[in-house]
Amino acid sequence: MAARGAAMTAGATSDPEDGAPTHRVAGDAGPAGEAEVKPTDGPTMVPRPDDPVFSAGGQTWCRRDVAAALDSASDAGAARHRLAREITARAMLGDQVAAEAVRPVIDGLRRDRRLLSRDDTEAWLGAHDLTTADLVAWAEGVVARRSLSLDEIDARLEQEPADPSELATRAWASLVFTGRYRDGAETLARGAAAWATTLESAAAATTPSITATPPGPRTLELAQRRLLATAAQDEAALVALVARRQFEWILVEGTRLVFASTDAAAEAARSLHDGRPLDELRAYATHAHSASIDIGSLDGPAQAAFAGAGAGDVLGPLATTAAGAGAEIEVWIISGRREPTLADPATRRRAAAEHAERTLLAAVTKQVRWHVDE
Repeated sequence: MAARGAAMTAGATSDPEDGAPTHRVAGDAGPAGEAEVKPTDGPTMVPRPDDPVFSAGGQTWCRRDVAAALDSASDAGAARHRLAREITARAMLGDQVAAEAVRPVIDGLRRDRRLLSRDDTEAWLGAHDLTTADLVAWAEGVVARRSLSLDEIDARLEQEPADPSELATRAWASLVFTGRYRDGAETLARGAAAWATTLESAAAATTPSITATPPGPRTLELAQRRLLATAAQDEAALVALVARRQFEWILVEGTRLVFASTDAAAEAARSLHDGRPLDELRAYATHAHSASIDIGSLDGPAQAAFAGAGAGDVLGPLATTAAGAGAEIEVWIISGRREPTLADPATRRRAAAEHAERTLLAAVTKQVRWHVDE
């Protein structure tokens, strides 16, 4: 985790049923009247819970701190419900889980973690106190959950509620393999960096003892919000940023026509150059709508064409979308262009967001020392 940069803004991949309702676990009260226990009841069983993850501002956050933050996060119930479904689905299918379906799940995790060899994979698993068997069991659960209908799995869960001790035990592997543990640690580190920066900037502040309990997620979240809000109001920094982005943030506006072929687009462009009304050509396009685009989002010939375009110009055929088979063949009729300025609310918001994020990432680089590399 030593160098995260912009990657720290990325979140873990989620499945569509993450928002599933709470289910009962073994030992819950039934429908006789008592409240059901949420699937987050019972903390995640963390191996070597006191192992340090990162330090900032004289404090050290350990594995237990990351797991506790994730257990109390807004998506914890959905994540635990997904895990219960995986355990149940795997039990329902037994040895019917196809090995050829499990391999792509494992390969996808290895690509995401850049585990290029078996030794890399085993070392990464060992660093998290996990085994190859844990990885295979998790992947089989993922495949089993995808192989059965959610109604089918939930019906079994109602009949045979998940064992809370098994959920707590298996939760650690799920946190690691799904990326929630990595992302949770990075989220805490961002807040910790903001908190440590606040300590530095407060003249009367005293750095707390290294043995004191580190601040919890709520304190770190508030510190991060304050840091971002302060950065977003730094007028001099915003002016300098807009000056640096003067070319990239030029917004070109116009009508965008999409055609099925390059020949059709070329014919439309020639007709427009010859003075044929736009309304007569809309019927020949697969799409026709008002649009705008940042020059900085383009490259190659498209960027060169838009950079010099002004009101009334016709551009095309060209592609502003991804190159290759998915590229759309376009013709643009330019209506105008807007230079970036802080007087424009959209530009101000954009500059404030970018400067705030850059400020936070700089704080992470300065304040956070990672003890592990995920």
